[in-house]
Parts: sequence; C-alpha cells; structure tokens
Amino acid sequence: MKKQIIVLGGSGSMGVKICNALAEMMPEIHIIVGDYKLERGRKTAQKLPNASASFSDITNIDSLEELITDKISCVVVALKQTEPIIQRICSRKKVPCIDITAFGDFTEKVKNQLPIDSSLSVILLDSFQAYLG
Repeated sequence: MKKQIIVLGGSGSMGVKICNALAEMMPEIHIIVGDYKLERGRKTAQKLPNASASFSDITNIDSLEELITDKISCVVVALKQTEPIIQRICSRKKVPCIDITAFGDFTEKVKNQLPIDSSLSVILLDSFQAYLG
C-alpha cells in the first residue's frame, strides 16, 4: 500500500507549497489535500501527480476523526488552530503530526495537553523553534 500524507489546509498559500514540495521530493507517496472547501481541495489535488482531496474542517471534529486513520503515514497542519485538536486526534491514533503554523502559546498548549508517550508531534514556530514530543 502506498504511503499517504494528509496536508490539512492544503489549498491555502502555505499548504499548496507543502503539497508541491512533497510531490517533488517524495513522488511515491499519495497526498491527501484536506480543505473545508472540497472543490478548492480538488482543484489543488488535480495539479499534483498523485493526490486526492478530502473534506476537513477544524470546526467539524467528526471530519477530522474520519480522515485521520491508522492508514495515514503523517499529518501536516497548514492551518491555524487555537487548541491542539488535530494533535490530540493524531496522538490518540498514533499518527505523526507536523504543524508548521503554530502561533503564540500554541506550543505550550501542545506540550501541556498531550501525553508524553503520544505519537510524535512536531511544532515549527517561526521556522526556527520546534517542539518535539
């Protein structure tokens, strides 16, 4: 089975760049472009060699629960969160998560709310600082 990476916020300006870089650097993976505007996600996915789109909405936890499964190799978060909802889901399902859009005290919230033995979560803040837990 081909490895799958979800890019949540994959149709946004940062998400598109991430999707393009993944497609170029890792042509063997399948990219799932997650977006709350499914048609926009489909348009982004059509421009990539090996991608599909899926509905995902940070305000609709059921959509995230359904999308993030144990068949996913990694979740890349390219959207703003005020609470680590996606990280909690990934942690519970043992799916690695990389968040490149952390703001302010978000890193502290992840450190304080996720169990130490959770799946790997990486928070990149201002592209220099990172939290690995």
